[in-house]
Amino acid sequence: MKALRSEKDADKIAAIYETYEQEMYSVAFGVLKDESRAEDAVSESFLKLIRNRERIGSVESASVRAYVLKTVKNTAIDMYRSAARELKNTAAVPESDKWDGIYEPDTFTDEICSGTKELLSKLSPKYRAAVEAVFVEGLTVREAAAVLKISEASVRKRIERAREQLKKFM
Repeated sequence: MKALRSEKDADKIAAIYETYEQEMYSVAFGVLKDESRAEDAVSESFLKLIRNRERIGSVESASVRAYVLKTVKNTAIDMYRSAARELKNTAAVPESDKWDGIYEPDTFTDEICSGTKELLSKLSPKYRAAVEAVFVEGLTVREAAAVLKISEASVRKRIERAREQLKKFM
């Protein structure tokens, strides 16, 4: 990475830090729900801001604020997606590597499936349909909305309400 070329650039980045650091952390924490990862997102965002410092005008302007917050939000989302991909890849570990002999894989999986099916059966039909479309069939919210013939917002809301109901059942 190129060093900051002038004292003016360094002052600009310092002013951005002083002005927006807390707000940036709040945005990152809102996406990641983890303090250390949110701090990492803010740090990564500052590196991006330094690399693109020529795009930054007056630190106090609304456009700079929007640019800074959009940068940290996108960085946090990228980190979230990366962690989700990592988790998905971890789940792809061969069965022989996952189990330590305490449970037989088929028995354990059957117990989980029957327990999950039992919980899902307690949901109201419209909530169950949304949950099954997204989490069982693996559809995106957009695809589930098309299949269920409702809006994407309705799918998200039904899933949210289903989670609330499931918490009560547990």
